[in-house]
Amino acid sequence: MIDVLVVGAGPVGLTLAIDLARRGVTCRIIEQSSTYQIGTRGRGISMRSQQVFEDLGILETLKLYDESMGPNRNYDHDKVVSESNPADLAPVVPAPYRPALMLSQSHTEAVLRERLAWYGLHVELGCQLVGFTQNAESVVASVTHDGVSEEIQARYLVGCDGGRSTVRKVAGIAFLGETWEEEHHIIANLSVSGLDPHYSHTWGNPLAGGLALQWMGHSQVWFFSASVAPDEHGEFPAPTLETVQRLFDERAGYLVCILATPPGSLAGVRIFVWWIATAWGASFWRETPRMLIQLPVVRA
Repeated sequence: MIDVLVVGAGPVGLTLAIDLARRGVTCRIIEQSSTYQIGTRGRGISMRSQQVFEDLGILETLKLYDESMGPNRNYDHDKVVSESNPADLAPVVPAPYRPALMLSQSHTEAVLRERLAWYGLHVELGCQLVGFTQNAESVVASVTHDGVSEEIQARYLVGCDGGRSTVRKVAGIAFLGETWEEEHHIIANLSVSGLDPHYSHTWGNPLAGGLALQWMGHSQVWFFSASVAPDEHGEFPAPTLETVQRLFDERAGYLVCILATPPGSLAGVRIFVWWIATAWGASFWRETPRMLIQLPVVRA
């Protein structure tokens, strides 16, 4: 029997597994996806999270991947109408922190996995939690891995598996709240010709009929964001490279720019485009203010 089974290998699950491992607590960390996520997700790391990462000994490594926004140019078609620098508005924070670390979640997770490996632990990919039972002493989790079933006995099971959490659902814990549908955006990682990578580029308001492109030097791709609305049938346009190019042509009219699927390991063979609501986020993410309304029973 192990001490803790961590379900979900995103930043939360990885952070927990590292903290347990460095304290000598035996654990396993499983992830139902068969591959690690790539592409731009969850970019902003707050100062409080930076403090946690400093305690884990990885903050300086994460700072090497920082892709903070540079000066911004706002356009009316191909004419620059204003320039600004977000750094001028950033609050002053004490060293070694930054107002926000802007890096792809794929980089964050890679650094966390490297730190986890330092303790001799690795993420078990393609391992899906099916269900679990518990008693006064332990939890028995049923998982499948490559079609093979396994039961894992642990003193504790921790769900770090996101808004669609299997752990939460099996435990019968409600997720009180609502999903906001007022705004939707399409985001993508792209190659773009004809833009200066030393600037972020904005046409109109990206939250209201505009779009924005920001260069990410470590990832070697452009981050594209544009608001979208459903048609008269309530349907959104297909999340494809053609849709992104059409939105750019319609809203920017910057004819020298050609958008393309980025080469290299970040993109693989697919374009990263997600529908989201209200804010930047992960695939099919929506602004969903919710909270758990039941706490687990405390066991010594």
